[in-house]
Amino acid sequence: MAKEQVRDYLSTAPGLQYFADRMAAGWRLVAVSWERDIPGDQDGTVEEPPYGLQVSSDCLLLQENAMEKLALIKMMQLIVKDVPLDQVAAQLNASGYRTRHGAEWTPGSIFDMLPRLIEAGPKILVDKEYVARKHN
Repeated sequence: MAKEQVRDYLSTAPGLQYFADRMAAGWRLVAVSWERDIPGDQDGTVEEPPYGLQVSSDCLLLQENAMEKLALIKMMQLIVKDVPLDQVAAQLNASGYRTRHGAEWTPGSIFDMLPRLIEAGPKILVDKEYVARKHN
């Protein structure tokens, strides 16, 4: 069954009626996130979108970056075949894939991508492009 998620950004703590109204509309509370200002931190934290994603043109969402997605698929394809990281990097470079900053892949940069591959893995493993390449 498909699930719909909505993220509410609240400026004040909600009252009980807020939760009652949401639950009456069929919503379930699944997460609570807290934040606070860090004393002395003027700039805040800025992060790049995860590799394989980019900010959408309306600047509201993340969307797939087609070239980075193909690089992730190629990495996953090679890593599940237990190809050493230096060979994964060499094959990505030979195929024309580059890091987000235009550099060639190295074993270290592939290693740094492992958490992202774990995060994106469930989506990659069912992706049509991955499934089509899986037996090649």
